[in-house]
Amino acid sequence: MSTNNFSLDLNFVAESELFTVNKNEESCKKLQEVMEEGARLIIKAYTDKKGYPTFWIEAIHQKRTDTFSVPAYNLIMQTVYNYLRKGTIAEINFVEGDYEKSKTEMNFSLRLFKAEVENGIRINTVSAFKGSKYLKAMTNHKKGQIHYNLERNEEFEGYLLEKNLI
Repeated sequence: MSTNNFSLDLNFVAESELFTVNKNEESCKKLQEVMEEGARLIIKAYTDKKGYPTFWIEAIHQKRTDTFSVPAYNLIMQTVYNYLRKGTIAEINFVEGDYEKSKTEMNFSLRLFKAEVENGIRINTVSAFKGSKYLKAMTNHKKGQIHYNLERNEEFEGYLLEKNLI
């Protein structure tokens, strides 16, 4: 019978530095970088679990795709939208106060969808049969797309009929 005497010495000196990273600041920097690189953006707008408007972004480069989320309060939303529509790039700085004020009970994706409809942006929808729970739609822009997955209800159905979208 053999016994294995295995000893592992885990005494070591580690030097580490504690620093905090603001996820929102980092994602804003990343968004700035991908716009400066001319990436094509595929965006999904939604309200996060805490009630803040958010963009889920896929930044498509020639040989890679970066995926990240970024807060979508008014200033960032306008900057992203101007990039999508016109290709213009503006500096993006995360402002905590504006972010906190953006908390909403409304469906951010639905609000953005209606704004695009009201501004005459062409909406492409995936054919859905009566009774389907969600409407899938997208809008094409010069520098990317915005994708929507909107829950259907009577009020929304009425809006879609009124705007001749279904």
